[in-house]
Amino acid sequence: MKRYLFIIGSPIVLFIYLAGSLAMAPANRNLGSFGELAGPSVCVGGDPDGDGIQTSCDNCPNVYNPDQADTDHDGVGNVCDDCPNVANMDQADTDHDGVGDACDNCRYVANPDQADADGDVRGNACDNCPNVANFNQADTDGDGRGNVCDNCPSISNPNQADADGDLIGDLCDNCPSVYNPGQQDSNADGVGDACTYYVYLPLILK
Repeated sequence: MKRYLFIIGSPIVLFIYLAGSLAMAPANRNLGSFGELAGPSVCVGGDPDGDGIQTSCDNCPNVYNPDQADTDHDGVGNVCDDCPNVANMDQADTDHDGVGDACDNCRYVANPDQADADGDVRGNACDNCPNVANFNQADTDGDGRGNVCDNCPSISNPNQADADGDLIGDLCDNCPSVYNPGQQDSNADGVGDACTYYVYLPLILK
């Protein structure tokens, strides 16, 4: 049992109290601050990954990680965390591509490689302009092609057909069969100059 020696005004009182606490502390319990008994430290559940840490205390119970590294401090070890650098305790992964929602650049389309050719933080697999950066993904005509790479941004044309190769889609090209990237239309009749033909009739004087 603990022994107490009360000597009023003496600094040895605390020492004797602590000494008694330490001597009587059970072997399976931890000591908290100033020798107080902390709750039992128990790790159970076996060690299926063989890293020397039992399941209940292992932040990756099924993956070997003796160092227990957890960069984002979310309680899930780096080696089994689907977002090792972004805290996500729930480990949600809507598209089941192995990349957690919290750090997935295509949350609803599986893309385990996370490829992002244009660097706009939208993965190629769900980017409406995968080769042209467009952070806002604006698509005025709703044809699935972003404005910045749509050859008819105001007219829906999912197939982006461009017969004359002038980078103006057929549906909005004022000369769809004649190359005219400038789309000049001097008389504003909706038909480009490049494909406007004039017939000159001789003037007959009487």
